[in-house]
Amino acid sequence: MVRRSDTVQLLAAQLTSACCADFVPALEGRAVVNLQMKDTFAALQDINAAISVQPTAELLTNRGVIHEASCLYALTL
Repeated sequence: MVRRSDTVQLLAAQLTSACCADFVPALEGRAVVNLQMKDTFAALQDINAAISVQPTAELLTNRGVIHEASCLYALTL
């Protein structure tokens, strides 16, 4: 049986192979997967890379969500 964490890690690996420096959907997708794995540092790196290629309101909002989540995760430690 495949656990959810294994599926998320597999998805992260697939997105990593799809990511190149300017493919915004893959960078954004990998940021979401990193956030689901509670790796906010990697999520912020990916969303910032996506923003540097194509700054949109959606990506900027997502960066705010990731930042908010990183603060919440820090409080639960």
